[in-house]
Amino acid sequence: MLKNLVYFVFLGLLLAGCVKKSDVVTSVDERQANEIVVYLASKGITATKMLQPTSTTAGATQTTSLFNIQVEGSRQLEAMAILNRVGLPRRIGQSLLDLFSDTGLMTSDKTETIRYQGGLELDLANMIRQIDGVIDCVVKLSIPVQSAIGEEQTQKPSSAVYVKHEGVMDDPNSHLVTKIKRLVSSAYPDLDYNNVTVVSDKSRFTDVSLPQNPDLIYSDGPELVTLWSVTMEKHSVGQFRALFFFFSFLILAFALLTAFLVWKFYPMLSSRGLKTLLSLKPITFEEQPVAPKKEKSEEGVE
Repeated sequence: MLKNLVYFVFLGLLLAGCVKKSDVVTSVDERQANEIVVYLASKGITATKMLQPTSTTAGATQTTSLFNIQVEGSRQLEAMAILNRVGLPRRIGQSLLDLFSDTGLMTSDKTETIRYQGGLELDLANMIRQIDGVIDCVVKLSIPVQSAIGEEQTQKPSSAVYVKHEGVMDDPNSHLVTKIKRLVSSAYPDLDYNNVTVVSDKSRFTDVSLPQNPDLIYSDGPELVTLWSVTMEKHSVGQFRALFFFFSFLILAFALLTAFLVWKFYPMLSSRGLKTLLSLKPITFEEQPVAPKKEKSEEGVE
């Protein structure tokens, strides 16, 4: 009897520990899966990244691994609403290389040009990603069609660069925009520096706090504000202002007192000099003799 009771208790605990998981996102790459897991955890929702089972046919190769994101069934709708609000997962369209890599819609020369252009764009994007603070980068080149022999080339190549960063490009001292434009313009012949456009975008997901609780990546840190180029916690602003104005009043009162003492002792300093004031001997004041008053003689009236 006791053995059966222990068995049922153990089975009940096991079933209670099993939480039903539901998929909120399916078939995303590992980079987006990690981003979604961290963002949901920062909002108080524990998410799990699960490798999607794939079935490959004979002769086919699996190039990338896809993942599903699972959360507790009771919080599935909340997680989907949060992800929809910030546009996760992101939709990634096909590139020019994907459209024409295995088709015969274009001539071989044109295909080789497209492949060279796409490979150069990927190499430039990978180089820019090596810069500290850059999260992701996309480079697009616009190469005009070569003019016929004897005709003047009117169009010039241009380029557009999109950079997602952690805030490093907001620093004017980094000069990253200038460096990126010089890098891209030097990678292709006849590409002028002024024909390179750089568009920067600060990521909204870089301020996610690291885990305080291992089971939940969530941290409600103090709210910081900047007052007169000084960063402090928000609840300390009132104390800082009170101390600032108090010491400002003390400095003003000391300045007025100093001015009054200088004005008061200026006649003595002008007559006896600064040496008398700095001397350790006490300052003595000589009493000036008082002139006797003249008494008016009284004249008798005869």
